[in-house]
Amino acid sequence: MTIATAIRTTVLASTLMLGTATAAHAEPISAAKDNVVCFISAIPPYKTGAGSIASINFGFKVHCTGRPSLRSVNTKLYRYDPGDGKHHVHSERNDDTTDPDVETLYSASCSSAAILYQFHTKATMVAFNGNWDREYDDSITIGALC
Repeated sequence: MTIATAIRTTVLASTLMLGTATAAHAEPISAAKDNVVCFISAIPPYKTGAGSIASINFGFKVHCTGRPSLRSVNTKLYRYDPGDGKHHVHSERNDDTTDPDVETLYSASCSSAAILYQFHTKATMVAFNGNWDREYDDSITIGALC
């Protein structure tokens, strides 16, 4: 028992001393990363004309504090159907550019059915530059004939 206790004490002391020496010379973790922070905003959908068949524009804006190594934005235009009480993906687009400041608009088609739906945009961004960042934003909801 005495030998086992002495060995444990020696190992513990060695570990503590090694940890102290390593920590004293180590750089802070955040200094090793090039932290780029990105902010995303979903652009609310809007009709391009008055008729039911007029397309709907939707999109996103991104602002980053630097250029990310990787960035992917998935933008979905959701349509709420009061007939079945469900949200459906009306249109979906992806953008994989690494520009630090981007505003992108997409266009989705409508039919001549003239049904009043509710639409909203959801933009989800994943970016990497020394650290991973995942953000999303939902726009306001609009009513539109489609």
